[in-house]
Amino acid sequence: MGLFSKLLGNKEQPLVQPNDNAKQIAELTGCECKNISGFLNSDSIMKLYKDESEKGQREGYIPVILVLNGHLLEMIQCNYKDNGGAESYRSKMLSADISHGESFLKQRFDENTEMFEEDFGDDDIYGEYTDGVTPALNFLSTDNNEKLILARIPANKPWEVFAWIPFGGWNECPDTEDMMAVCKYWHEKYKAVPAVISSDELQMFLSAPIKSIDEALKAAEEHYAFCNDTVDQGAGTIKALASTLKDSNVWYFWWD
Repeated sequence: MGLFSKLLGNKEQPLVQPNDNAKQIAELTGCECKNISGFLNSDSIMKLYKDESEKGQREGYIPVILVLNGHLLEMIQCNYKDNGGAESYRSKMLSADISHGESFLKQRFDENTEMFEEDFGDDDIYGEYTDGVTPALNFLSTDNNEKLILARIPANKPWEVFAWIPFGGWNECPDTEDMMAVCKYWHEKYKAVPAVISSDELQMFLSAPIKSIDEALKAAEEHYAFCNDTVDQGAGTIKALASTLKDSNVWYFWWD
């Protein structure tokens, strides 16, 4: 699933410029979008994101890096179309009650642990902590040929980006309202913000990562609730996942 996939690799700073892909996303979402090109080193992509975040605070937008793999465009279009168009969809999402983030995670945790027991029998979902894990300090990627777009979302709050970039609502991936609710809850609890979106992945950025293993364990339980593949097809157990969250600036989610 790419949870421990290779980082992009060169030390040159990426260039940001318009192209047809960015134009298509901009026309679809109503956001300012630019292509990210050049040498796509993980450090330089993170620097670009941090610089854009600081600029966004001054100018009133939230930056998100879009990875144009899979069917991201089609998924955004379908969500818009099923709800009366882009403006109608955004209005509906921005006015929705999204106070249920914590309760949603608790319910999903119970459901996912029950499924784990059915699939894996007596295996211990919590397992053991893993020593010597290197924290995630940069965004993850699996393909140097992926096309990256910098989208400047004209939103007031980080969780509102999904009203412009709705990619969920399929299989086990939460729909937009639930995703907004969870990200609102996590922003208030951890200051986590959505930063990278593809057709089946979400990466969140934390300026102040979790420092204690106890807090990391609580976060790992919530991660498993939000995206059970982080354990079932990734870390293997909740405590192993917690080991990867401590001191990490990046949270990674992938849905099959």
